[in-house]
Amino acid sequence: MSDFTQGPFSVAETRHKYDIVIRGPKNEPIALVLIAGFSKKEGAANANLLAAAPDLLEALRGMFAMWRSVCRAQGWEPEHLAEAVRAQAAIAKATGGQP
Repeated sequence: MSDFTQGPFSVAETRHKYDIVIRGPKNEPIALVLIAGFSKKEGAANANLLAAAPDLLEALRGMFAMWRSVCRAQGWEPEHLAEAVRAQAAIAKATGGQP
């Protein structure tokens, strides 16, 4: 179990023309994306990326586990491959350093 709110997240609404609400699985607000200083299009793209975070993390974890299994079956150590190192770093960043 992670300390963060489990997904899915969704982009809910734009308020006051300068922020966007991201809601959690129970429709509770969990984040506010400020658009100030960005175009409305860029602000919406940023909100969509943040809302996709739980799905992206789960997909990356699954892909890494599958990749590790395939690599080890071939006698390779995935931890030494650049992509595996980047994947592990991204998972650690998203989970506060937890594998």
